[in-house]
Amino acid sequence: WNHDRFATYCSAVEKGGGAAGAAGERRLTPRERAAEALFTGLRRRAGIELAAFRKRYGLDPLAEWREGLDSAASAKLVMVEAGRLRLTDRGVLLSNEVFRAFV
Repeated sequence: WNHDRFATYCSAVEKGGGAAGAAGERRLTPRERAAEALFTGLRRRAGIELAAFRKRYGLDPLAEWREGLDSAASAKLVMVEAGRLRLTDRGVLLSNEVFRAFV
């Protein structure tokens, strides 16, 4: 993550280059990386290709986050279609409600 204050960030970069803008770092667990990939992928209109996701992350999102996704599906915020998990039109407008399932 970067420095939280703009002036601090700018000063650090001016003195030490681009890498100096970083204030710290934390390694994500494999499950956290998978959740981040879901956040990012669901922001795309095409959504997530489930087979590719399972292969890359070793997790089935429909099973791993079942409770939250079932709730989102019941509210018509997400859908599975042609092997892809994606937001519905309504889900795009209420995407933060869907993303809470992965936190």
